[in-house]
Amino acid sequence: MKELYYLFLSLLLLLNPSFSKNKFYFFAGSTISYFLNAENSKPQIGISFGICKSFHIYKNYYITGELSYSTRGAILENRTIAPYTVEPTEAYYWDIHGMIGFLEIPVEFQYEYSISNNIKVIPFAGPTILIPMHDFTKLDKRNFFEIYYPDQTDNLKYDLSFEEGPTLRGNVFKMGLMIGLGINYKKMVLAVKYLLDRRPVYYFDKLSEIRHRINSFYILFYF
Repeated sequence: MKELYYLFLSLLLLLNPSFSKNKFYFFAGSTISYFLNAENSKPQIGISFGICKSFHIYKNYYITGELSYSTRGAILENRTIAPYTVEPTEAYYWDIHGMIGFLEIPVEFQYEYSISNNIKVIPFAGPTILIPMHDFTKLDKRNFFEIYYPDQTDNLKYDLSFEEGPTLRGNVFKMGLMIGLGINYKKMVLAVKYLLDRRPVYYFDKLSEIRHRINSFYILFYF
């Protein structure tokens, strides 16, 4: 229910024409995201772009609604994929380049602190609605090994298994927390954001057992 409330609030801020004197921006930039507590994991670089409208509340306080599309994920290196079998077989090492495209709708609360006539520092924080839209995950095969003792399954480690199923099953509509810091120079803003996404499970295309939370950094230019 709270997700729907923040969705309504953000869309109201973006579409309300009565705040014509407030600030409207386009923005674009990159994301750097990674899995928490994942072995052989590396950050993945993605993109982010969208629109933003900021409304003055009181003195130096503002509230901002955004609508953006961002790609986020991580790289899992040297993962073992092997079928469950009773016969000697081959298994493969893979690099999984996980990447999901999200529709993101943040509502951020800001404070502007002027350090000169043209430069302002803007700390901000707020909830973010996260809706997965596309799966861009790719797998690269590295090499293989043979399983010589298939009956000794206790000694084998299966990190992944192929399994039919929808992408991001059960994680269609969730919320995250966005915090960050912006530098406003005249009418342009450079912002660094950190997104905490608490959803516990990611199901990439036809792969299961990737159970790691993801954190992301954003470097965005507003103009």
